[in-house]
Formats: sequence, C-alpha cells, structure tokens
Amino acid sequence: MGLPRLLFLVESPFSGRDAARFGIDVLSESFDVTVADATAAVSPSFWRTYRGLQSDDPRVATVTSEAELEWVFASRAPSVVISNLGLSNFRRRVYALARKSRAITLRFQLGSIPGDVVITESLRKRVAVRVRQLRSPREFLPALFRSLARRMRRMPVPDLYVAGGKAVSTAWSARRTRTIHAHSMDVDAYRAAAADPRSDEAPIVLYLDQHLGLHSDYEHNGVSRPVDPVRFYPALRDFFAHVTAATGLPVTVALHPRAPRETAHERFGDVAIPDAPTSVLARRTALFLGHGSTALSYAVLSHRPALLIGGDELMSSWFSYHVQSFADALGAPIVSVDAGAGEVAAAIRPVDDERYRRYAHDHLTTVPDDPRSTWRIVADELLAELEQRR
Repeated sequence: MGLPRLLFLVESPFSGRDAARFGIDVLSESFDVTVADATAAVSPSFWRTYRGLQSDDPRVATVTSEAELEWVFASRAPSVVISNLGLSNFRRRVYALARKSRAITLRFQLGSIPGDVVITESLRKRVAVRVRQLRSPREFLPALFRSLARRMRRMPVPDLYVAGGKAVSTAWSARRTRTIHAHSMDVDAYRAAAADPRSDEAPIVLYLDQHLGLHSDYEHNGVSRPVDPVRFYPALRDFFAHVTAATGLPVTVALHPRAPRETAHERFGDVAIPDAPTSVLARRTALFLGHGSTALSYAVLSHRPALLIGGDELMSSWFSYHVQSFADALGAPIVSVDAGAGEVAAAIRPVDDERYRRYAHDHLTTVPDDPRSTWRIVADELLAELEQRR
C-alpha cells in the first residue's frame, strides 16, 4: 500500500524557495505530495507577472481553471488537502471537491507581524460605505448583519488549522476545526541555519531589503510607492556608512527574493550582498536594519537589537503604519534615512527583553520547547487524524 496522497494548493507561483518554506520535502516523507499552483486561475495578472518564478519541481502542477482543478482531484484522489487560498469561488470549489472525496482539509497561518494591514483603495471604499451607514442606524445594522451572514455562508471551514503564534491561534474557532500549535516559518528557518557553516562567519550589520519603491506588488495590491527610489537609495547608502562608523561593522544586505541581483549594487553601493538565506545571515548579525519586514523576526530569535529606518517621505506614506507597528512591538527606535552619524550612533540601544519575549509568543510560536519543525508537526498530526478516521 502506497503513501496517502496530499494535495497542497497555492495561489502564488510556487518557487524553489517555497518548497522549503512549505515543508514539501518533510511532508513527502509521509505523503505522496502534489502541489497545485492555482495562481493562474485565482489571479491571472499576478501569474502573468511572476510565472517565471515557478519551480520545475515534478511535484508541481499548474491549475488554470476549475475544470483542471476537478481533473487534479479526480486523478489524485487526495486523502489530505492543504489550502490557503483566499475567499473566492475557486476556494469554495476546492472545499466542495475535498468534501466529496472525504479528504481532511487544513489551513495554516505560520506567524504574523504587528500591524499586518494594507489600506487598499477597495478597502477605503468599503470603509466609506460603512461610515455613511453609521450615520443612519436603521440602514447600518441590517446591512452589517446581511454582510456577516453572506461571509459566513461563503467561508469554508477547515478540519484542521495550524497556528504559529498566539496572535493567529484563534483565527478559526469553529466547533469542527481543531487548532494545531506550531511555529512561524522564520523559527524553522533560523533553527535549520545553525547547521550552515556560513552562520559562524564574522559579525555584520544586516539590512533587510524590501525592494522599497520598486516592488511590483504595489500595483497588484492597489497601493502607491512609499518612496521615490531615485531619492531613497542614495540616502540609504549614506545611512549605511553612518552605521558602519558607529558600530565598526560592515553592512550586509539580505536582498529581497524578488529584487534583481544584477542591479543590486546600483541601489546599495559597495556593500556585501551575499547569495545566502536571510536565516543564515541572521545568525551572525549584531544589529538589524529594516522598515517593516517579516524578517525582523530574526532580531527576536537571535536576541539582537534592531534599528528601524524611516524618513519624511516614508513616514508620510501608507507604509508608516508598518514601521511604527514594529517600533512599538519591538521597542526599537525609528531613525530617519537622512540622519547624521551622531544621530544614528545615539539610536542604537540594547533590546527590550520583555517586548521581545512577548513578540516571540504572539507572532512566532506558543510551543518553543517543541523541537520538531512545523511541517513535521503537521505531518504527525495528519497521520494521527487519518488513523483515527479509519
């Protein structure tokens, strides 16, 4: 008898990096895994932009329509369906097919960040409608209840929900959903990086790149560029020089996964931009520099100070919410990208132990003593659930 079949659905082009993040090799030890990349069906414009990132892993199948989704279910007959697809007709079809095949359904939220909200134009419009309704209670309450009822009817409920951190542990409180407590992806990556010899190299200051002002996701998410790259990157290069003068350590850039490496030095200047995972670089980092990156979790995991880089332009944009949220959560200072050397040196301070402890519990893991990786925990729980259903 072969391994039980597992279907893992994604809605962003499945890259080689995702194979590690989503534990495909770990899951493949216990399951016959197929990754169904449904980006083309769920978000055609996103697929057109990023389809070149898709891995050539033979376990990955591209799904472009509901008909192809039905074919995948029919040909694979999965016992387990892992799906984090957003609220859509396609997602509802996934759950309908899973129920038909009596498969276990699982969703996950592996970690979170403070202030994880993007104010898009569509959200502004919905808020404006609700504000107008608030001025007329007779209209507001019925509309609110109708909206909630519609959402509840459309919301497929998973059998299992995997949570990394307290902040997301109650996201699925439906009676039929069982919550599995695990870790954020950064916890797993940081633990695994201990075995990489590059993590023992000389100490550095690490800048966590977010491809500010250039990221193509701004268009997809309906937001404006938070900075003008023509002004921002020369100022950032000067900022790096001030940090090196203050710390005596070289600045190294952890390049954003979607930023082009061939033009990186044009933006960042004469600094190291190694082709090494951020988790490995984090283990040799004495000071983290960033804005609002999820990778600031590595400052907490390594118990090293962080300096958040702001500036008039950035802090007057929608992105300021993220910078301020991280500053509040970590107890880390915000320093302008245009600050002088003295101001940069004065801002560097020890970590706030209590805030770091709370951040780890809320956003990274509620089970820090469990030595298993998240996907080993998931595999063990799924095997136990299948055994119980026999």
